[in-house]
Amino acid sequence: MDEPYHIGFVADETPDTRALYEACLHAGLTTTHDGRTDVVAKYNIGTERHQDQDPEAVVAALERADNGSLYCWTESGMRLRVGFTHATTEREERWGRTSLGFQTSEIDRSHHDETVVAARIQELIDVVEAFVPIVDPEYVWSAVYMEGVVPETVMPDGRPVPDHVDELPWLTIMSERVIEQFGGRGRVLETPAWRVTEFDSGHVMLVLEDHPYEPTDSLADDCEAHLLTG
Repeated sequence: MDEPYHIGFVADETPDTRALYEACLHAGLTTTHDGRTDVVAKYNIGTERHQDQDPEAVVAALERADNGSLYCWTESGMRLRVGFTHATTEREERWGRTSLGFQTSEIDRSHHDETVVAARIQELIDVVEAFVPIVDPEYVWSAVYMEGVVPETVMPDGRPVPDHVDELPWLTIMSERVIEQFGGRGRVLETPAWRVTEFDSGHVMLVLEDHPYEPTDSLADDCEAHLLTG
């Protein structure tokens, strides 16, 4: 499988670009595939592609842009796209002011050893966690999307969120307000997910299974039954 995977951070404001960049470095990401941080191998301003630039110049350019993206690599060699937009449309708001993207082949068990896949999923979760205090998301959703098709089943198009999603995404983060929409903190924390994490900010992250589309144990149905029914 080799399709784009999107993690969208729905938030009221677009976070500071430099803060996102520094969070990437703090999480152990590099800006080249061979582990360097003294040059940015690839980044985009809008739809214009750029490469091999000084990091300070890249951050300055991204700070001036309405939208852009920066490519980073994890310690295990997984390539991530960190995107941001100063949303001006409802679709951009729903898609997320901040995003993390990657190709599913990066974590495909038919391409990589299980230890590599597990390491990359943990690295991805670590970056998501690093973004939470900077982005302050209302809701975070995630999904495979093919040929630019928006995954309507997991991306809320209204509030309260539980009334506007048909499925729980593999990785979900809820703000305190959204937690109440799902029945309160106690109920959310009791979700039978693979991983449940509370943040100092009051957010809760649910990672339903140990893999976005090839889980060892199928837990998504139980999680959805717990939070989306009754």
